Amino acid sequence: MKKSLIVLLLLFLSFFYGCSEKQEQTQENTLIYEKNGITYEIKNRSVYVPSMNWIKNNLPENAVISSWWDYGHMIRGVAEREVIVFNPSKEILYTTNSGKFSNDYNTKKLGDYSDNERIKDTAIILTSSNENEVLNLMKKYESNYILISQQEYGKSPIIHNISGISTDIVEKCSFRIGVKEIDSQNSQEITCNINKKSMIYKMLILNESENFEKIYSDNYIVIYKKK
Repeated sequence: MKKSLIVLLLLFLSFFYGCSEKQEQTQENTLIYEKNGITYEIKNRSVYVPSMNWIKNNLPENAVISSWWDYGHMIRGVAEREVIVFNPSKEILYTTNSGKFSNDYNTKKLGDYSDNERIKDTAIILTSSNENEVLNLMKKYESNYILISQQEYGKSPIIHNISGISTDIVEKCSFRIGVKEIDSQNSQEITCNINKKSMIYKMLILNESENFEKIYSDNYIVIYKKK
């Protein structure tokens, strides 16, 4: 089980940071932004630009968004808002392959690793079934918003493994990998492990939460705000 989770993690990390040159040209363009005196060079994914623009135009300038680290740079660079994490932690990358894989992570362009406690707290925010626990962790980081991508459904085994929260098996969940535009022809059907009471499941599938209200959604992103 642990080996399979490591393989999945390597798959997702290699997708986000190891795309072929052709994929980078067709799906992404480079975005350079500066924050707190540090310059970052990231991949600007067009499918997330509408949600980033919405955040920039509608959320308070001091908003802190709880999201998985994959979207942290775009939230900071395009939406100009703060996040809990915007890079993986060194511990996560070292766990995958005795530290070898993390050597390929370009900290000169992407910035330093995130603190591992922040990564784990974010994983708990996304996978916990206890909304009071979620609220307390978000309060710790002064965050009032949760952003979840449709890809979190497929990445849930990795996020659950990091949070340590058990999962249920959901058959035939649809997870789309490496496409510029989401459509049925480019869907890859896999079996997902996800806790049906987690925030990911409630916000993506059930569209309901006792303590949060949905304030934005498109084909790729949903955003919830604390009530």
